[in-house]
Amino acid sequence: AVRLKVRELLHADLGRTLDDVSRRLHMSSRTLIRKLQDEDLSFQGIKDELRRDLAILNLVRNDVSLAEISYALGFSTPAVFHRAYRHWTGMTPGKYRTAQRSISQIAKP
Repeated sequence: AVRLKVRELLHADLGRTLDDVSRRLHMSSRTLIRKLQDEDLSFQGIKDELRRDLAILNLVRNDVSLAEISYALGFSTPAVFHRAYRHWTGMTPGKYRTAQRSISQIAKP
């Protein structure tokens, strides 16, 4: 339950910190950390999961550059986004986008 509330607040603004999110949930940072740990979660883990999910959604759109995606998700440079995406999915953002284009071409009648 706490996971969804944290994710919702981060979705509205990925720049939110643990302290900001805990204040918005009317609890101390320590309480939020403990509640997340009770669910085997971490604040950074939820933030990374959301960033990954948003990256995947944006990569399907061909009109958004990799640089635009990386900055929108709060990464300092496209290279940092590139490394994070490869860590999350096992492939680079460019390869994922290319694979999605190929699938789209095959799916067209």
